[in-house]
Amino acid sequence: MNPAEVYLASRYAAAELAGALILGKHARRTKEDHLRKQLTWQCYEEAGHACLWTKLLQDKGLPLLEIHEKNQYFEYASELKGDIEFLVYTHVYELRSVFHLKQHAKLQGLDADFKKTMLRIIREEDGHLSWIAVHLKKLQGEGNSEITGYLRKWGEVEDATYLRFVKEHLVSADDAYLRDLGNVIENGLASYAFEWKQLL
Repeated sequence: MNPAEVYLASRYAAAELAGALILGKHARRTKEDHLRKQLTWQCYEEAGHACLWTKLLQDKGLPLLEIHEKNQYFEYASELKGDIEFLVYTHVYELRSVFHLKQHAKLQGLDADFKKTMLRIIREEDGHLSWIAVHLKKLQGEGNSEITGYLRKWGEVEDATYLRFVKEHLVSADDAYLRDLGNVIENGLASYAFEWKQLL
């Protein structure tokens, strides 16, 4: 594996684990049985994805690097108020995560096991996206007026934090692999077209 792939696998593992912890905390906080069950399941899945990245590195005798860089979007989690805002916040992030991994999978010369792990995670993320989208659309159909505002708020925050990450950690990186990934992502941004806006 390329050293950049070791770094990215470690970073992806750290992000999945951090996301699982956020989901688990809210699963314990919500008063709704359905959401408690769904969030507990998704917490399990995200922690499992962290384990997949960890196993990939372990099987190759490579280190799981200590990642000190913070996910700037996750820094906003403490501001969330209630179930609906939490679900919107989560959905917006999941949409971008799938986009990012799909762009990464386009790179030439990827380690075969790295790509296999990434494609498996992409498939499993579809389930996370579908249940939240169905739930939010159901609430909108019942007349909920908060969702649109939350989508705009967290869509814009996620967009700003993600583009900052791409510029600072990928496009401007010293490593050629990371720069190539940044360029692929920048070229694919138009295809993303802020998918969260479909729920507005």
